[in-house]
Amino acid sequence: YKALLKEYEMTKEGDPTAELNKAQQVAMKESAQLAKAGVEEQLVAAREGVKADFDGIVSEVTAVEGQTTAEGVSLFTIHSVDAVKVTLSVTKYDMQKLAIGQKAEIEINDREYTGSVSNISRLASMNASGAAVVNIDIHIDNPDENIILGMEAKVCVQTAEEEDIL
Repeated sequence: YKALLKEYEMTKEGDPTAELNKAQQVAMKESAQLAKAGVEEQLVAAREGVKADFDGIVSEVTAVEGQTTAEGVSLFTIHSVDAVKVTLSVTKYDMQKLAIGQKAEIEINDREYTGSVSNISRLASMNASGAAVVNIDIHIDNPDENIILGMEAKVCVQTAEEEDIL
């Protein structure tokens, strides 16, 4: 009887691992509640649909209807209609004359636009003839709905200007 009573009192006082197990269960419950809240937020966002931060034209769709996707996976490619640029490939001889900020006249689809050199690539590549070329970006100042993205353009960059000379 004394042995059983002693055993009962020891279990009544508590098992030292019981407190640890209880703390682990509480932590797991809190973690599950946080995960559930995160999933609910994602579900609300998913029901709102996919929205771009800018106006543009969808040029590629990689999403497949009915297919499950993961967060961070590309679904669409959208090109801005406000930040339109023309990219030129120029040789080393022409590149020497170009600088960021130079004004340009652009003709696209028989319409005239103005712009300026906004970027000069720091990496040369080879064109179809095997010559080294550098990509130059010309930002179009006031694009409109008549610009067709991907269309070729004629560009005239103002490389130098002199006034009051003979």
